[in-house]
Amino acid sequence: MTMAIKAHKAQLAKLTGRIQELDAALARLKTTNNTPELMKNIGRPGWTTPAEIVFALGLIDAMLFQAALLSQMQATLLKGSRAVK
Repeated sequence: MTMAIKAHKAQLAKLTGRIQELDAALARLKTTNNTPELMKNIGRPGWTTPAEIVFALGLIDAMLFQAALLSQMQATLLKGSRAVK
Protein backbone atom coordinates (compact mmCIF):
# COMPACT_ATOMS: atom_id res chain seq x y z
CA MET A 1 0.00 0.00 0.00
CA THR A 2 1.39 3.38 -1.00
CA MET A 3 1.92 6.26 1.40
CA ALA A 4 -0.81 8.25 -0.38
CA ILE A 5 -3.36 5.49 0.15
CA LYS A 6 -2.34 5.12 3.80
CA ALA A 7 -2.64 8.88 4.30
CA HIS A 8 -6.04 8.92 2.60
CA LYS A 9 -7.31 6.07 4.78
CA ALA A 10 -6.03 7.88 7.88
CA GLN A 11 -7.84 11.06 6.82
CA LEU A 12 -11.07 9.13 6.25
CA ALA A 13 -10.73 7.51 9.68
CA LYS A 14 -10.22 10.93 11.25
CA LEU A 15 -13.25 12.31 9.38
CA THR A 16 -15.38 9.39 10.53
CA GLY A 17 -14.29 9.93 14.11
CA ARG A 18 -15.04 13.65 13.98
CA ILE A 19 -18.51 12.99 12.48
CA GLN A 20 -19.23 10.61 15.36
CA GLU A 21 -17.94 13.20 17.83
CA LEU A 22 -20.24 15.83 16.33
CA ASP A 23 -23.18 13.43 16.47
CA ALA A 24 -22.52 12.78 20.17
CA ALA A 25 -22.19 16.51 20.91
CA LEU A 26 -25.49 17.27 19.17
CA ALA A 27 -27.17 14.38 21.00
CA ARG A 28 -26.01 15.81 24.34
CA LEU A 29 -27.58 19.14 23.43
CA LYS A 30 -30.83 17.40 22.59
CA THR A 31 -31.00 15.38 25.81
CA THR A 32 -30.00 18.21 28.15
CA ASN A 33 -33.07 20.23 29.04
CA ASN A 34 -32.28 23.27 31.14
CA THR A 35 -35.42 25.11 30.07
CA PRO A 36 -37.55 24.33 33.14
CA GLU A 37 -34.85 25.62 35.51
CA LEU A 38 -34.20 28.67 33.33
CA MET A 39 -37.90 29.53 33.23
CA LYS A 40 -38.09 29.17 37.02
CA ASN A 41 -35.01 31.33 37.53
CA ILE A 42 -36.08 34.21 35.30
CA GLY A 43 -39.47 34.31 36.99
CA ARG A 44 -37.99 35.06 40.39
CA PRO A 45 -38.43 38.60 41.72
CA GLY A 46 -35.47 40.86 41.09
CA TRP A 47 -33.98 38.80 38.27
CA THR A 48 -35.57 40.39 35.26
CA THR A 49 -34.12 43.87 35.27
CA PRO A 50 -34.06 45.68 31.93
CA ALA A 51 -30.33 44.97 31.56
CA GLU A 52 -30.77 41.27 32.29
CA ILE A 53 -33.58 41.02 29.76
CA VAL A 54 -31.40 42.63 27.07
CA PHE A 55 -28.54 40.29 27.96
CA ALA A 56 -30.75 37.18 27.97
CA LEU A 57 -32.51 38.13 24.72
CA GLY A 58 -29.15 38.68 23.04
CA LEU A 59 -27.94 35.25 24.12
CA ILE A 60 -31.18 33.54 23.07
CA ASP A 61 -31.13 35.29 19.67
CA ALA A 62 -27.52 34.21 19.11
CA MET A 63 -28.34 30.64 20.12
CA LEU A 64 -31.33 30.55 17.75
CA PHE A 65 -29.12 31.84 14.94
CA GLN A 66 -26.48 29.20 15.68
CA ALA A 67 -29.11 26.43 15.78
CA ALA A 68 -30.45 27.50 12.37
CA LEU A 69 -26.92 27.71 11.03
CA LEU A 70 -26.07 24.22 12.32
CA SER A 71 -29.17 22.86 10.61
CA GLN A 72 -28.22 24.54 7.32
CA MET A 73 -24.62 23.33 7.57
CA GLN A 74 -25.77 19.76 8.28
CA ALA A 75 -28.03 19.85 5.20
CA THR A 76 -25.20 21.23 3.06
CA LEU A 77 -22.78 18.55 4.25
CA LEU A 78 -25.29 15.80 3.51
CA LYS A 79 -26.13 17.27 0.10
CA GLY A 80 -22.42 17.47 -0.75
CA SER A 81 -21.82 13.89 0.37
CA ARG A 82 -24.66 12.71 -1.88
CA ALA A 83 -23.28 14.64 -4.87
CA VAL A 84 -20.00 12.69 -4.89
CA LYS A 85 -20.27 9.94 -7.48
